[in-house]
Amino acid sequence: MRLIDCHAHLTDPELAADLDELLTGAAGQGVVRIVAVAEDVGDVTPLLALRDKAADKASLRWPAIDVCIGIHPCKAVSAVRRAGTVPALLESLRDLVVANRSSIVGIGECGLDYTPKVLAQGHGAEQVKEMQLAVLAGQARLSAEFDLPLNVHSRSAGHHAIDFLRQHQVSRAVFHAFDGRPVHAERGVEAGFMFSVPPIVVRSPQTVKMIKRLPLDALLLETDAPALAPEKQARNVPANLEISCMAIAEHKGVTVEQVADTTTASAARLFGLSV
Repeated sequence: MRLIDCHAHLTDPELAADLDELLTGAAGQGVVRIVAVAEDVGDVTPLLALRDKAADKASLRWPAIDVCIGIHPCKAVSAVRRAGTVPALLESLRDLVVANRSSIVGIGECGLDYTPKVLAQGHGAEQVKEMQLAVLAGQARLSAEFDLPLNVHSRSAGHHAIDFLRQHQVSRAVFHAFDGRPVHAERGVEAGFMFSVPPIVVRSPQTVKMIKRLPLDALLLETDAPALAPEKQARNVPANLEISCMAIAEHKGVTVEQVADTTTASAARLFGLSV
């Protein structure tokens, strides 16, 4: 069984102490590739270094690591403050994409987050939304310019993000840990979007509803490690990807092997990966 994790935070401090062991363990569970996402421009260098380290097959038994670079919506306000303006931030991000185009497979983590805590980041809620939308629009333009898919966060903003990306004519995107209504996910599938399923599915009736409504070839696997573990308040790890695979198989009424084969092929097409 060969699995691809389409969304993980491998440079998160929660994984640092035993990352080698965690990645070796994931490989032992059939994980062949992990798409590691950035949250801000400062994440890019350590992510690319990790990618290069994983390529050293002579000394490591890790999955291959692929990199997406972008601005997380929860970091949009602070990133704009540092850059000075939205255009300045987007220019710096574009420079990173240009410099590393051959080493990255997508733009992200990007998107919208309309949870009250995020919308209270020192501005009025509408100002924060406007800033998130402007930053996302810029990343959608990068997606089109460099032919890279978006790796999308849409917490409490699912249908807003889907509508916005459709309006901006984005056709290649994966929505990670989608918490919106299944009917909105179906509209996303109509636009060509995909939806990745994290291990929290075992305690998320909403995610189960989405799995049942969407076609198998619109679903991908993710961990979002170290977040969204199968147990509450636990650290999620890359080896938990098989939990997502088994949950999809159970709720779609197909074999685990079918889910593995279909999601791996779909992820490879979306991100341009070899498996």
